[in-house]
Amino acid sequence: MLQSNVNTELGSLGVASSQELREVWEKLYRSPPPKGMSMKLMIRACAYQVQVKAWGGLKSSDRKALKAHGLGDGGERPVGDGNPLKGTRLVREYRGVSQVVDIVPGGYRWKNQTYASLSAVARAITGTKWNGLVFFGLKKRGG
Repeated sequence: MLQSNVNTELGSLGVASSQELREVWEKLYRSPPPKGMSMKLMIRACAYQVQVKAWGGLKSSDRKALKAHGLGDGGERPVGDGNPLKGTRLVREYRGVSQVVDIVPGGYRWKNQTYASLSAVARAITGTKWNGLVFFGLKKRGG
């Protein structure tokens, strides 16, 4: 892909409607975007994938470096396939507030506290019992 085509495609992401952005996501990732994903995050993820398609993903040496730092297997994993890798940042808007959770060695970090499970984080955020994967849109309810 030519640089000008990539620039044009990247530029169009910033002015796309939410419906257009969802369509771009489905074209790039071959699945619908996770529920509750903000437009800002969807734009960034789509922009990354456009660049991957144009110039390739991480170099083997970069994947090895990520793995050496405990950030998963350094490979690519499709969205929505279950437990996220260490180093992943999950963002979920809840009652108008963006909730950010980092997957770290030993658990899930939210508001400077580490939890043993994603469900424990979801419960801390909502005050009610939730499946953490469902709450963060990584798994469909009942599935």
